[in-house]
Amino acid sequence: GRSAVGTAAIGAAAVLVITGRVLLPSAFSTMRPGQGAGATTGPAVRTYACNSSSAADVPILAAGDCPPGMVGYDCEQRLDLLLSYLPEAERWRRDWHDARAATCQRAALESLLVTLARAHDSAYHLRPRSPRSNDLVDHVYVINDPKHPCTVGKMLHQFAVANHAALTEPRNGGRPRLRWQVRDDPAWHYTRNGTLCRGLGRGWFCLWRPFPASVPGTARLPAPAQLWPPTRPGPGSGLQYLLMGAVMKALTVPTEELSRYLRGRIRATCADGRPADTSVVPPRCPGARRPVAAVQVRHGDSCEGPKQQVKGPRNMMIRDGQRKYRYCYTWPVYARELRAMRDRYGVDTVLLATDDPEVVREATAEPGFNWVHVAWPREQLAHPKPWVEFRANLDEHVPLSLAAELELLSHADVFVGSFGSQVGRSIYYRMLAHARAGSLPPFASVDGYGLCCDFREDCTEADILRRNRDFRECIRRGGADTFLRLLRPVPRAWRDTEFPGQDA
Repeated sequence: GRSAVGTAAIGAAAVLVITGRVLLPSAFSTMRPGQGAGATTGPAVRTYACNSSSAADVPILAAGDCPPGMVGYDCEQRLDLLLSYLPEAERWRRDWHDARAATCQRAALESLLVTLARAHDSAYHLRPRSPRSNDLVDHVYVINDPKHPCTVGKMLHQFAVANHAALTEPRNGGRPRLRWQVRDDPAWHYTRNGTLCRGLGRGWFCLWRPFPASVPGTARLPAPAQLWPPTRPGPGSGLQYLLMGAVMKALTVPTEELSRYLRGRIRATCADGRPADTSVVPPRCPGARRPVAAVQVRHGDSCEGPKQQVKGPRNMMIRDGQRKYRYCYTWPVYARELRAMRDRYGVDTVLLATDDPEVVREATAEPGFNWVHVAWPREQLAHPKPWVEFRANLDEHVPLSLAAELELLSHADVFVGSFGSQVGRSIYYRMLAHARAGSLPPFASVDGYGLCCDFREDCTEADILRRNRDFRECIRRGGADTFLRLLRPVPRAWRDTEFPGQDA
């Protein structure tokens, strides 16, 4: 089980009194347009003394007290073998409803994000050599390589995973740094004919603000001592996932253009028929004060065979080193997992991401839930062939909708989807930056892939046991940078206009 000492004894001086307006027991952060991350609204004012390095105040830190490879309140589950992670329901729900722990944990995770940004100077996106640290950015990632086209989800996931690997590299000399950079391109084929973003910022930086200027605000607490420096957690520690969540959030702070896109296209259907409060993201239905589910349904080019009626077995796509069909799953497969999450954790609201307009119709007809989704023309992705990266008729809705759904679903507490999808893993990692309870978020992966197997390799239980990867390696291998194309040689000086918005 978890250590009885461990986290509570570290960083006793890291105490700050936080006063906040707390809506209890809402699942939502209730962020309003223009409001800073972590701001909350509600009928009561509470004051809490928070120790950012104490598991009593920040319950999820206790994940670092489990033996390597193990998760759960009693460290009873081996994560690399799991297709569903379902921590003890009563303890999880008690954590979720604990206002003090939720407030302190949010502040601690925000402080980790701010500390990560402060480890990089403002010139990080302007030149490969930092004048303050004299460190060199090793890799500049080119998003628009016509010889090697790539989906937005795959690029994002692998970009974030490569930076997590760099950040947690034990040989970095105690100077934590992200090492991968993005070189934007206004000719990016996903957005070049778009109207929402103009000029040099209409590619990657149309979606997400450049790091580190992307991270707003100041830390209300010191970063948890268990997480900073980021080489402190062992490679088999569950805290590796919190670091991955911080990296993913740091690299996906939405631009104002993306925020406008999301606010203008967000749709909510409340179970009781009353209108939702759409002034907050995500919208809140009247009386919705329970945990929230993220449901990601991928169809489109993943439907290489007939849609399956039951959850996928292990090793679905690669068997004995040979690629087989890639299957997708009908809505009832996801609905069964969603109902199980409701029965176990009390979920009443669902944030839906899908490329299939028929799934939107089927899902929102499911009784007993509040539904939230982003409206966009999904029909362009409805066909299984060719793969998305080889289609010439896509428009700016493809990257914008992906980024908007990632932002929306990041506010959820439990996940139902596919970990064979790099978008699915990105959503789950993004959720970690908002984790509210004292464990990793519960999940159910319907496609036969867990968090420790790449969809391009054999994933039988025997294969996973034989490889015996630690968590750091699980994250790295799940998003191996096979498709990241490098700009070589790295130029000695970059023009400011190559990276627009760095001071925005």
